[in-house]
Amino acid sequence: RLGFSLGIMQMAVFTGGSIGPYLGGIMADHYGYRLPFAVTGGLLFAGGLLVLFGAKERFTAPDPQDRTAVPPLRLLLRNPTVLGILGVFFAMSVSTSFVGPIFPLFVEQIARRPEKAASETGVLLAVAGIASAVSAVVVGRVSDRVGHKLMLVSCAVLTGLVSFPNFWARDLTQLLILRVAHGLAAGGMMPAMNALVASVVPRSSIGRAYGFTATASALGWAVGPALGGVTAAVFGYRWPFIIVGVLMLLVALAQQRLERLQRIQEVLR
Repeated sequence: RLGFSLGIMQMAVFTGGSIGPYLGGIMADHYGYRLPFAVTGGLLFAGGLLVLFGAKERFTAPDPQDRTAVPPLRLLLRNPTVLGILGVFFAMSVSTSFVGPIFPLFVEQIARRPEKAASETGVLLAVAGIASAVSAVVVGRVSDRVGHKLMLVSCAVLTGLVSFPNFWARDLTQLLILRVAHGLAAGGMMPAMNALVASVVPRSSIGRAYGFTATASALGWAVGPALGGVTAAVFGYRWPFIIVGVLMLLVALAQQRLERLQRIQEVLR
């Protein structure tokens, strides 16, 4: 039930991510842009206290004298599935953050009331986040039955396909429908990816594996906004959606080819 459990966790992440932009947008409209930073700091501090005093962990440190307890790092990086997942994490973060810097400006461009763009952007992100939360649980449960790779590829293809119509969105109603569809498609990718990592990596290397995925995600979050901002500055606010769609289809194709490569290697062995 790894996919379902990670789907529940991701649902909590998406739910918080959907409520935050909505409340932050309303707060910014009424009290200015500074107060949300103070509220964010307080919430992060409260989250740290919850983990410190509320999370129960069953952890046994490996024997430092036993070299077989923790496989060498090079063996982890030689696994084509692990390398493929790292690429997916990077591409997922790039695609998610690619539109981020220009999305409020795009909303302002097509909104009937530009002075309410902050709160309307919050509503759009909140609804998309709720859709992603629902998708994370459903896809997580289904992936335990049909396979994490299959669901990852399927979600990547659907995410790419629903990204393209954003290019032609003319009002907030159309954009709302498209963001809900995008949330439903993309919401299942993260639990499927995390479950796939846990299923192909030895338990003793889980920490390092998730460290690599976090690094790949952080690099994606660093590259995505820069590329998205440059693209929007050169071609306009609509073209980043097309690029995200192409990127997600390439992710699905790359994952399929990596799966075939792994099967060939297993046969050769």
